[in-house]
Amino acid sequence: MPRAMIMLMLCCLLLAMTTETSTVPLLIAERVDANNHSVDRTTASRKVIEYLGLQSGVHFELHPYPWKRALLLAESGESAIWGVSRTPEREQIFAFSHPIFSKNIWMIVRKDRNMEIKSIADLAGKHISVFRGASYGAEFDKAKSNNLFTLEEDTNSWEIRFSKLLAGRCDVMLAAATSSTSASAEHFFARYGYDPKTMRLLPKPLFADTLYIAILKSRLAGFPMEPINAAIDTGRADIERLIEE
Repeated sequence: MPRAMIMLMLCCLLLAMTTETSTVPLLIAERVDANNHSVDRTTASRKVIEYLGLQSGVHFELHPYPWKRALLLAESGESAIWGVSRTPEREQIFAFSHPIFSKNIWMIVRKDRNMEIKSIADLAGKHISVFRGASYGAEFDKAKSNNLFTLEEDTNSWEIRFSKLLAGRCDVMLAAATSSTSASAEHFFARYGYDPKTMRLLPKPLFADTLYIAILKSRLAGFPMEPINAAIDTGRADIERLIEE
């Protein structure tokens, strides 16, 4: 075989090796509808995952689970998990990516309830709806462990949680969205059942919750954290654009 032909074949092989996309399983919160059936909704998270995959050369194979089960699987070393908050307890077992983006934690109450909440302390004595397994950072977890409020841990369905709020089975519904204003948050929640005639979105979010990719420290070797972090860092402007809801 001519030398030039051999060199061409070697170049093609090297090019294929350098452009090969690795496949990485990634746990993600399952979305369900009002009948508790799994649905494949296009969310800000899914758009950012797709973007980071393209930029890092990683193909993320998504595995949706109810959030609490996804966390248990990640803690057992099943695979990496998307969209976790960083807490001291989790830092003991997980390695975290660079911060990806933040979601504002908005508060929704029944319109006939005269309720104003400006801090976690104002949640004292109330029944708070969150989706099952949710954590919103160290301050929230500390208040939870001190029994400042009672948690109603619900399935990851906006529709079901709105119906429980209207039925009086909780006082406040915590709802995460990347929306930066109350008007845009209302517009977002309206897709899933928020009705300003019967509900009221409090004007300011309780706090912002920053999200990460996390993987058990013992599973970090071989996980493409460096290219993922590089994609996060160089893609800040693009990610901000993608999460506009």
